[in-house]
Amino acid sequence: MNLLVVSQCELLISLLDELLKNTKVKMKVIKSTFEFDDAYTYTARSDSFAFIIDIQSFQGEDEIDWIHFKRISRNTVLLVDTKYQNPEEILKVQQAVIYLSNPLLSIGNINSNKPQNEIKNDKNSLDLYLNDEVKFDVFDLCIVKNGEKIPLTNLETKILLFLYKNLNKVIETDVLMEKLELSTITSLYVHIKNLRNKIEKNPKSPGILRTANKKGYMLLINP
Repeated sequence: MNLLVVSQCELLISLLDELLKNTKVKMKVIKSTFEFDDAYTYTARSDSFAFIIDIQSFQGEDEIDWIHFKRISRNTVLLVDTKYQNPEEILKVQQAVIYLSNPLLSIGNINSNKPQNEIKNDKNSLDLYLNDEVKFDVFDLCIVKNGEKIPLTNLETKILLFLYKNLNKVIETDVLMEKLELSTITSLYVHIKNLRNKIEKNPKSPGILRTANKKGYMLLINP
């Protein structure tokens, strides 16, 4: 599957980049002006091309053309609006992108803790299990622990996604800070502490989100 993303929104691009790691989807990002007629160039190459188009990139009558293209095309077309006003709207857009693009992202492929037949039958392939009692619900952006849903912030979600894609590997502190665009290590400590309070049985003695030799962090999940 090939995915064409037309947007200048770094938040959207970063989210998709994280989700597409360890999948077979190849993403191409276009930040410059994208002429509607260019879309047919990509569809002519393959039916497997999908589009995520930021309507903030539209010019003139583009919106009408894209809506028509979406109706008649055999290709998957997702239109999103990244004109965010507040954190709640940001989360809503992210949830929509994750949910609607799920067939493209195949995020269930990285759910290594669940048997293959269980993954196929699972109604929600966006559940990432941290252990038998705790799961990360990517669609609802929350932790489900002992049946209770615990909301996650945007940064906590990014931390979990990044560490899950690098499961059982040490991610150095400076790498994690750069990925999260944090300017101070104190800020990272606060987010890690809050995240542990949500996922750990005993946050003071973490068994899932571990500190590795004071150099970084790792998400430790036993098979």
